[in-house]
Amino acid sequence: MKQHPNRFHWINLLKEAFRVIKRKFCLDDLHRKKIVIATTNVPEVNKKVQEACNRRQILVNVADTPELCDFYMGGIVTKGNLKIGFYQWKISNPC
Repeated sequence: MKQHPNRFHWINLLKEAFRVIKRKFCLDDLHRKKIVIATTNVPEVNKKVQEACNRRQILVNVADTPELCDFYMGGIVTKGNLKIGFYQWKISNPC
């Protein structure tokens, strides 16, 4: 089977659109950001990121903590031949 030359093109697009930062959070990380996804395994850090984003009116999603999210991520569940997509949008006003 011949592979399409652009088979992984979307991966390269994601690499350009997102940046993974593996270090301690600092407020300068939020400079010129419009949307933030906090995914640390330290709830206190996630809360600090969420509060800083709210003060700056930046949309934030804190993984596995819906009460701290301005928006939710969609998902797809596949079981055999059954595929279910779901999406829930919540937008809050951080003002």
